[in-house]
Amino acid sequence: MPRIHSPRRLLPLALVALLACGGSQEAPSGPSFAKAPSGPTVTATSPDTAVQDTTLDVQVTGSGFDVGSQAEWLLAGAADPRVHTNSTRYVSRTSLVANITIAKDAVPASYSVAVTTSGGKKGIGTELFVIQLRDPSAIFTVDDGAGMMVTSDGRGAYVGNTCGVGGRIYIANGGGDAVFNPYQTSPVTSPLCGGVPRVVNISLGALGVQSVSATNVADVDHLATSRVQDLGFGLVNSNVCQRVKYNVEVGGAGGQALVTYTGLDGLGRRTWVAESRAPHVAGCYKTIKGKLAWDRVQRVVPFRMTITEDYSH
Repeated sequence: MPRIHSPRRLLPLALVALLACGGSQEAPSGPSFAKAPSGPTVTATSPDTAVQDTTLDVQVTGSGFDVGSQAEWLLAGAADPRVHTNSTRYVSRTSLVANITIAKDAVPASYSVAVTTSGGKKGIGTELFVIQLRDPSAIFTVDDGAGMMVTSDGRGAYVGNTCGVGGRIYIANGGGDAVFNPYQTSPVTSPLCGGVPRVVNISLGALGVQSVSATNVADVDHLATSRVQDLGFGLVNSNVCQRVKYNVEVGGAGGQALVTYTGLDGLGRRTWVAESRAPHVAGCYKTIKGKLAWDRVQRVVPFRMTITEDYSH
């Protein structure tokens, strides 16, 4: 007789068969929707610092950028017209290059950078970019008093960025030096000022009266009190001297030149006085055997000048 199986014993076999055939599939769920893409992120800028009154390219790094993305600089969360984005170039999903112009009156502060994609999604990187004070122009006033051997052309102060005069205090890079050029290149090729270029003369005794091409006063921006400084004059005629230098190491303690911070003038501008010290000696330096060297003669060259910072030029 055929063997009859109990329905209860067949049930596990049926379940095994059902599982093998995929009978344990989950019940259908509701409609499936693709996840909407998130907005862009902004994580860094390079460079991350610039000064007022400049135009530069800035690389903006992040994610989610697309062709047509636009970068914008924000101050306290709002766009500032004094930091203008001229163009934004797409490089990749993670990189843009923005060309920006920073006005000379832009607020020195930390700025956020916003990127808006072509689809209108926006991401902001908080305080990623710092704008610093620009290097101010410098006004140099030469003292023509009795006994002075560095003298002006009698036409008043030398104002940086006017009449072909170069005058600037380099503070944005932390250097602090004040640099002065009576004319940009030479008395012959310099832009004219009223038909005649500006000139500063220096009397060097047996070497005669020479024209000064440049003056460098070290570290004026770092001074809070009087301090001995290294100071020198470059000459147009380098065959006579390339540099007349008041060396702080020569002449014993106190050196040969002194720069004094004198506070603010009537317009609120910082001022300094640079002057030689007794016995007012300086050295003539020329290239000797391939090196800039002192000619071993000390010359008496008294001078005095006032340096005034100026953000109006």
